[in-house]
Amino acid sequence: MSDMARRRASRSAAVETYVDHRVGALVHTAGSPSTRATLARLRSAVGQAPGTVPEVWSVTIDGAPGAPRGDDPTPEERAIHIAMTLFAIHQQSRGRSMHVQGRGLGQAVRLLEHVRGVSDGGVSPVRRRFDALATASSMEEAAHHLRGLVGQFRSAGEGIGLDYGALAADLLDLQLPTRSQAVRLRWARQYYRLAERESATSSDEKPGPDGAAEPAEETPE
Repeated sequence: MSDMARRRASRSAAVETYVDHRVGALVHTAGSPSTRATLARLRSAVGQAPGTVPEVWSVTIDGAPGAPRGDDPTPEERAIHIAMTLFAIHQQSRGRSMHVQGRGLGQAVRLLEHVRGVSDGGVSPVRRRFDALATASSMEEAAHHLRGLVGQFRSAGEGIGLDYGALAADLLDLQLPTRSQAVRLRWARQYYRLAERESATSSDEKPGPDGAAEPAEETPE
């Protein structure tokens, strides 16, 4: 790996760690008045530019990785702001965490289709939204489509969780010309490889409450 590739990987890892820590702290203190207030403030900042809502600076700006250059938000700040505010929407009124480590965006989309019984014969509305996100020409457009997906994840039964640290890293890489295609490839692999596993195990597994597969009960010998 070249020095430049290592630096890019380090940037992504730093953003993922930052968001994972922030979201984890909110999940850990779920139900407390201060956490409910923080989540409400984050929801009010959805669609706003990073840094324009002072009430959320402590969870989206304080200690954020990346070196500011000029007055525009850094790619890291954009990625963190979008991920944190969308998590607040996803988590609203949920008794369990919607931050599921290890579940990529492509996996969550496929699980949503599975929960809704989408046939492989056509392109579902959620898949069209996913495709629109993958081909978005700006971060504003990407955030718009991502918010639509999160709303669908939230409304599916007990909710389909998502790894928000990994999502933030994806959003950072999506802004980097040399990394954006890698993000799209990663999402595609997550989506189709999960589909392959579903097909291979459909007779032995059943959907869990969040759309994940749970092993069927074993028959005693």
